[in-house]
Amino acid sequence: MPRGKMSPPFVRNWDTKSPDEYRAIQAERLRSFLRYQVLPFSPHYRKAVGETVGIDSIRSLDDVARLPFTTKEMIAPTKEDPQRPRDFVLQPTRELIQAHWPLSMKLQLLFWKLRFGEQGMKDRLAEEYRPISAFFTTGRSALPTAFLLTRVDLAILEEVGRRIMQVARVDSAEDKLVSLFPYAPHLAFWQVYYAGVGGTIFALNTGGGKVLGTEAILQAIQKVRPAFLVGIPGYIYHVLREAHAAGADLSFVKGLALGGDQVTPGYRARVKELLESMGSRRPRVQSVLGFTEARKCWTECPGEGESGFHTYPDLELIEIVDPETGKPVGEGETGELVYTSLAGRGSCVVR
Repeated sequence: MPRGKMSPPFVRNWDTKSPDEYRAIQAERLRSFLRYQVLPFSPHYRKAVGETVGIDSIRSLDDVARLPFTTKEMIAPTKEDPQRPRDFVLQPTRELIQAHWPLSMKLQLLFWKLRFGEQGMKDRLAEEYRPISAFFTTGRSALPTAFLLTRVDLAILEEVGRRIMQVARVDSAEDKLVSLFPYAPHLAFWQVYYAGVGGTIFALNTGGGKVLGTEAILQAIQKVRPAFLVGIPGYIYHVLREAHAAGADLSFVKGLALGGDQVTPGYRARVKELLESMGSRRPRVQSVLGFTEARKCWTECPGEGESGFHTYPDLELIEIVDPETGKPVGEGETGELVYTSLAGRGSCVVR
């Protein structure tokens, strides 16, 4: 059976829209996503927002401040309530669809039912809403929390991977990647995998030192001759020191993409010096940010130093607020990052 459209369309020329254009896109997507997906189908937000704030009070992006914050403590499982994260998963039922979807969306389902039968319609909904994968938090501040993904979310992860390769100026015709991230149900490993798929780029996902081992990874690097090494800063540094001690030639390495830990100016200088001592010319060091709740990552521009991260305004709403007051800070001021999904299925978070 052919698949239907399972997610909002990605914005073409996503990196060239003006701020005003994106604010208009975000306002429309926020209203639509809340009204037809999150508030009807998320048990948590149906109660926390739908029964208190109400969707009709959200008319513009400025009204986002009416929505309550979501904390990690609200999502994380406990021994008493191990299924708590499931309250953030979109779970449509026939009754909820009938009550909350507009006629246009109901007619789309009717079309599938008429063309493919009752089971075909159910299969269509399953493809959009049934979780087929999961990422877990590391469990540093609470028990590990599962964030579920459907086919829609994997399509977004692939598109985000393509965008990361675009921002990082990776040449799909020539460049290769070797990932040193540990194999695990964690965002970092799988974002690199889908970056290769989305960017049509050869990527060797080694699984890190505990899976392949440092010596085998060094051998793989010499065989593959990647343009970029990807991984956790600490382990990347260890591998580079081992390569230097072995007298390895890394003249083919153009740079590093680092995630999972802070990348300081001092670290950047040290790894650049190491790479240059093994033949790399003007290597780039880029930091990649990601967190499980967003189910995606963002990368820096390939400049000389820290440049900030490229986000995806068509897929998310990001606020910077004063942690004391909860109000937005001014341009150039620091604050606490607040994240809201504007697309996707599975586990969705609002603020």
